Amino acid sequence: MSATGFGQPVSVTLVQAAQRGQSKAQRRLFEQFQRPVLQTLFGLCHDREQAKDWAQEVFLQAFAKLPQLREPQAFGGWLKKSAINYALAQLRKQHLDLDLDSDYQQLLDTNSDPSQTADWHSFGELENILPVLTAAERSLVWLYLVEDYNHNELADMFDTTAATVRKRYQRALDKLRQAQQSDAPTGGPDDVS
Repeated sequence: MSATGFGQPVSVTLVQAAQRGQSKAQRRLFEQFQRPVLQTLFGLCHDREQAKDWAQEVFLQAFAKLPQLREPQAFGGWLKKSAINYALAQLRKQHLDLDLDSDYQQLLDTNSDPSQTADWHSFGELENILPVLTAAERSLVWLYLVEDYNHNELADMFDTTAATVRKRYQRALDKLRQAQQSDAPTGGPDDVS
């Protein structure tokens, strides 16, 4: 089974042709990576139209900067990083609170398990309850659970400490679990457990 998303194999000669400005090669790269870019951006902004607009900009910027890419085989990872950085910059421009508040630093609980992960049965289930989170929380959860960034990488992205990221992540998961439980069907008198 071949890899999908940003980890899918990419032809080095195709990337090199795109680096030289060949529009056919750029189009093929766009077609190959359009879906993972859109999925990532949608996960960060939770607005399909905005994700499409951002994807267009991400690809325009990526193709403009493509000659700077030294390792053509790393195109997928490079594009993923470009998409995430673009989305975070746009969210900051919209004045959404992406800073991880210093108040959370004071509330750190050393007895909590920071590696706690979510228990959603499907990607769709997670996607359906993400709107209960703030933009900052949604970005953090998405980048950790779906894009597989670790707490240290997220701390660098959000310019804070890994401990603050872990606590904010844990609080966001708690919110998601509460939302999931409130949406769960409750058992009535005929419910057999």
